This record gives sequence, C-alpha cells and structure tokens, in this order.
Amino acid sequence: MQLIVAEKLRELGFDVSIEHQIDDVHIADVYAQGYDRSLIVEVETGYLPPIFIDRAEEYMEAKIAVKALKYSCAADEFYVATPSYLRLPIPRALLTGATNLNELKVLGSKVRDFFGDKWEALLLNKGSDCKISGAMYVNISKRDIYIVKF
Repeated sequence: MQLIVAEKLRELGFDVSIEHQIDDVHIADVYAQGYDRSLIVEVETGYLPPIFIDRAEEYMEAKIAVKALKYSCAADEFYVATPSYLRLPIPRALLTGATNLNELKVLGSKVRDFFGDKWEALLLNKGSDCKISGAMYVNISKRDIYIVKF
C-alpha cells in the first residue's frame, strides 16, 4: 500500500520518500513534499491484537490517535491510508478545526487504556496542535487512491 500511495502522490507532482526518517525514533511510512507543503501518510492495515478484540473500535481509534501524535506535527498535513474495504474509526477530537476538550479527554482515556499514561498526557498536551488532515482509501486491486480531506 505504501508503494501505491507513493506512486499516486508522485503522479500528483510531489517528491516522495518511503520509510522516511523523521527523528531518531520515528519513521513515516510515506513522506511527500510539493506545492509549498509537506505530507506524511501513515498506512494502517487494520491489524488488531487478539487480546483487544472485545474493544476493537476503541483500540483502533486510540492507535490512530497515537500515530497522529507521532507524525502530524512533523508535516503540514497528516493522512491515514487504509485499504478501501476497511473504514477506520478516525478520532473526531483530532480532526482539523476546533478542538473539543471533552472529546479529547475521552480519547485520552482510550489512549491510556491501550498505550499508557505517557501517551494520554501527550495527547492532552499536544492534541489541539496535532491534527488529522484526511484519509486515503487505497484500492489495492486497481492501484488507486481516493483522498478525503477533513
């Protein structure tokens, strides 16, 4: 999926790097620059650890929130890419626009449950700055993407 996203962004006129080093710890799946802006795209396949099956939607929402915290402030725009047959629970609290503190706190408790206190504190501290710009739905068989901006 990374290659499909990268190919389409190149066709749109971006310079693209796959597995791009952001800092000493974080590596973005796809990093693109062009038109006076930078994009990071994190590919999410929907893998769910079996121990969280009874809270699948909450786990995936928390996982996407953590990805947003890791990568969205490192570029002008941040997208989550997923197969077109999969619809992920995108956290409303991290959509572009006004931040709702109550929604951020609810999301923070989910993040704490799955990823720990450190990530909850980071979310509450940076959640108003680290936003999800949109989603990319990847049609794997057609090697195409559909981009939705939030």
